[in-house]
Amino acid sequence: MSSGLLDMELKKLSDIIDQLHGNSLLLMNESFQTTTDDAAKELANEIVPALCRQKVKILFVTHLYGYAKETWDNQKKDALFLSPRGASYGDKQYQLREAEPSQSAAGTRLYDELLG
Repeated sequence: MSSGLLDMELKKLSDIIDQLHGNSLLLMNESFQTTTDDAAKELANEIVPALCRQKVKILFVTHLYGYAKETWDNQKKDALFLSPRGASYGDKQYQLREAEPSQSAAGTRLYDELLG
């Protein structure tokens, strides 16, 4: 029996979560990218609040605009949203600033600058 990429990702995440305790910091970089945005949003909506209730701090870099926007709209007092700002085209110095989630990504601009 074989498992898919999402199963493997969830297994790895489960193994990490088993090691966490209150005041732990969990770094999540583009988690749940192995499934659809809707399914990923559902997973994040279940996993992130459960970990927060356990006092785990989470740094979540995500392409999941729907999840980020919904969290922003619900004004989660314990959530901080950062976005790269301050760089003009050709300028490679970005600063992270608190901002509402945006559907546009700096990644596209960086791709064009470096590889386009």
